[in-house]
Amino acid sequence: MGPACSPALNAALTRVAPTDAANASGLMSTVTQLGQVAGIAGLGAVFLALHVPSQSAATAATVTNVSVAALVLLSGVFAAFLPNSTWSPPPPSGPSPAAT
Repeated sequence: MGPACSPALNAALTRVAPTDAANASGLMSTVTQLGQVAGIAGLGAVFLALHVPSQSAATAATVTNVSVAALVLLSGVFAAFLPNSTWSPPPPSGPSPAAT
C-alpha cells in the first residue's frame, strides 16, 4: 500500500493552494481511511466466502493472500503512472512592479 498511497497523496495535493492545504489533507486522509475499510471488508468477504468451517482455513487464506499481493502489485503499477508535477502559485493579478 505504501508504494501507491504516498504518490497518490502527492498527486492529489499538488495543485491545492496553500490556504486550502489543511482541508484537502484532511479530506484525503478520510478518503484513504474509507478505502482501507472497504478493502478490508472486501478481502474479509473473499476469505469468508471461500472458508468452509469443517475444513482448514489454509486454502481460503492462500487465495486471500494472493488477492492482496495482486492488489498491491496493481496499485504499484498505477502509482508509476501518476503525474509528477509541482504546484505553482497563480500569477499576480495587479500591475507588475516594472510597469510603474
